[in-house]
Amino acid sequence: MSNVLRLVSRVTRRPHAILQAARPVSTASTWVVHRPRASLHAQYEYLFRGLHTVNDAEAVLSQAQSELESKSQALIGKDNAVARNDTSNGTGTSSGEAMGHKSSQRTQFLKALKRDYGDRYETLTVPTKEQLSALRDMQSWRQLTPSTAKSADFRDSLRSISLLAGPDGGITNPNLKLKDIEAVLSDENGVTWRLIRHLIEHGLVPELEALDDKWKAMVMFNRVHGFGKIRAAAYVEAGARTLDDLLNAKDKEWGRKVSDAQKLAITYHEEMDLMIPRSEVAEFEELIRASLSRVDPTLGFAIMGSYRRGEFVSSDIDMVVWHESFLKRDKDEKRSSKKGYEPDGLMGRVIKALFDARLLDEETLFSRGEKKVLALARLPRNTSFHRQIDIRLCPLESLPYMLLGNTGDDTLMKILRHKAMAKGWVLNEYAMGERLSNDEGTEIIVKSEKEIFDLLGVPFLEVSAAHFHHQSTPSLR
Repeated sequence: MSNVLRLVSRVTRRPHAILQAARPVSTASTWVVHRPRASLHAQYEYLFRGLHTVNDAEAVLSQAQSELESKSQALIGKDNAVARNDTSNGTGTSSGEAMGHKSSQRTQFLKALKRDYGDRYETLTVPTKEQLSALRDMQSWRQLTPSTAKSADFRDSLRSISLLAGPDGGITNPNLKLKDIEAVLSDENGVTWRLIRHLIEHGLVPELEALDDKWKAMVMFNRVHGFGKIRAAAYVEAGARTLDDLLNAKDKEWGRKVSDAQKLAITYHEEMDLMIPRSEVAEFEELIRASLSRVDPTLGFAIMGSYRRGEFVSSDIDMVVWHESFLKRDKDEKRSSKKGYEPDGLMGRVIKALFDARLLDEETLFSRGEKKVLALARLPRNTSFHRQIDIRLCPLESLPYMLLGNTGDDTLMKILRHKAMAKGWVLNEYAMGERLSNDEGTEIIVKSEKEIFDLLGVPFLEVSAAHFHHQSTPSLR
């Protein structure tokens, strides 16, 4: 595509970065414009209404962002007043200056809450389901608005508060005491403590209340598995406003077809929102082990992610399967032209084993790739929830990289990738080595995760230090 501008938002504090960051990304006449502080509203206006110049995009971006920020600030202005009042220690010097730490600014919302309510704080409660829903909406909204702070605080809050809410998301625990939340939620998570106060006093969150119907729809659509920012924006631009609009869509009623996989995600999105208790993942693990061993005792598998790190809850079940017969595809080997896995292939045998164990159902598969299957799994009892499960096949020579890359955590992987870059290597979940054009590269074969640390010159983190679950790296046969 020649002479086409594509808009990609990137958070930056330099307003003139749009002129400095525009650069060709290929030999074709395609340019990427990195726009600072861009709202998604402006992105979809730009992408779907045919703005063709940087100046047009700049104007739309600026207007949309200003409108949204002014609405939010008008409603949360009193929060800042509370914060300023709370930082005063009575001497004219802020507590942050006195302590020399930014952490005091983060704890001010909880401190103000305790101060203002006094003894009543011990009995304060917040509705569980409303709190979890607000946290999910705020996480989604911040993903959609690059100018706002990252959504990591809300992600951490969801994981922590889900421990108190229970596996049913608050049905059996409809209200949570603040003193109990304080036991699992950091006092430095100011954005969440502010949200909790708003729910207690007003029953709403100002940032969410300020959104118009389009934005509220985008926030909801973005929460659904497999949608993402651009697809959510496209459906909203076409006029969709509710999940039922998409669930009942015919053909390209909303500008593009709503796939069967997307309708499946909409149907079960409330169950997929729920965190999975560690005990439930462990139950899945035992049933999966038994079902695979019946098919082939030499099949190996591991559940990665937060479960392997030893955390108490998981957002999904991230599973890898390996076997000595599954090898890396040769460079010149052609991919299969058939869609999906072969019933008698390795993935087909794995999926059939899970069907037979009543963990999977034909109707709840999102995708059927020969190397990766996304689905909804459910324990074989009527009271169980549907849980997202990702099943991947991995060649033995890539297994240490797969286990490390998908166990993490994120911070650790950023450090390791940075170390690899410093050596001129690329590190991903399949391999590590130099990336050479018109060449096979220089893949480094290892037999354990520790070897990767050693090659990068980083001391190996034991299980406790890295928050890994005490599960040894499977031996490579």
